[in-house]
Amino acid sequence: MTQTFLAVPNGTINCPMGQTVNYTMCPTNGDYFVIWRVKISKKDSSGVPNCGTSFIEAKTMYTDTMDLSSCCNCDPSWLIVTVVKDSTCPDSECTVRFILNIPDSITCYNYYVTENISGTKNLPPKNLKTQPISDFYYCLNKGQYGTVKVYLLENIGEILDSACIITKGVACDTATIDCCPSNINDWLTTSVVYDTTFSDTCCRVLMNLHIPDSITCFHYYYVQGIHDEYLTDYNNLVTQPIDSVQYCLGTGESGIIKVTLVNNYENRDTTCTLQKFVICDTNFSFVPPCEPLDHPEDRWHDSTWTDTLLLENGCWIQILYTWRIATNFYQDFMILSVRYDSSCGSNEEVFQKALEQLLKLDPMNFIPLPG
Repeated sequence: MTQTFLAVPNGTINCPMGQTVNYTMCPTNGDYFVIWRVKISKKDSSGVPNCGTSFIEAKTMYTDTMDLSSCCNCDPSWLIVTVVKDSTCPDSECTVRFILNIPDSITCYNYYVTENISGTKNLPPKNLKTQPISDFYYCLNKGQYGTVKVYLLENIGEILDSACIITKGVACDTATIDCCPSNINDWLTTSVVYDTTFSDTCCRVLMNLHIPDSITCFHYYYVQGIHDEYLTDYNNLVTQPIDSVQYCLGTGESGIIKVTLVNNYENRDTTCTLQKFVICDTNFSFVPPCEPLDHPEDRWHDSTWTDTLLLENGCWIQILYTWRIATNFYQDFMILSVRYDSSCGSNEEVFQKALEQLLKLDPMNFIPLPG
């Protein structure tokens, strides 16, 4: 084997016959692939080959290449990022700080560079010993979120692409906002319909999500069906709205559908789960008899199905209703149809339950009457 490269003498060692000599060579400039060569010369240190007039590979000279990249690990668990509300950032809501716990056995890293959620890097590289990363921080405003990075470098001139890159998600939300209030299930509305354009063998579950503008904690979500199966991956709330999710519920099936809201794709510690009962069964339905109403000139709003309502006795109903304000005074509503299961009783009992539920929920937002 013959290799040609510029060999720089590192030293001479006396090696008596039959003994073992150890020599440590430290690569410089962050080199991962090192070519080493050992020459066996006469003991007078003249540099003349021990045998013959020139060095011969595998006889009086040995050359090899070593990959040292495995000697310098890169473990994301070394970095801890905290987001807290304190006085460090007086004009912002949150302070982002870094903690590095590199094992003592890892001695190759000497410098670091940080990158904020906007992609701005804190250059030039900082010395890990004289400028510890724990002294450094970023400020975030309420509702801001994104990804921060730390680049660990062996030498100050190393390019960032070859560095140990550790990424963490951060969000300035939970320090100031109640992300998961008690009424979160009201944010999710569902309806179950027969849609032959979608399927003629099952019901289509339609979902809509209405998160208040004041809640800025969540940016992703995932949906689980009634058997806890995952219907989506982590979807973006803006670019992949929940009304685009298609879910088919078999005839006669019922259960709880779950929507979990996620703070940040990479930092999933803060979540809220919304639940709704859904059922696919329209075998039992009826249209209540309604007397013709006066003031036919006053327009009725488009008819709307309520969510599937699970009553205290275990039966479920779904109400199709419409409403209007007649003569700018009378608050009218009308039940057009009711779907229900077999445990709800007679049509008259179902109608009474539907009437009570509609008055209780008041989706029409009627103004309460005096007394």
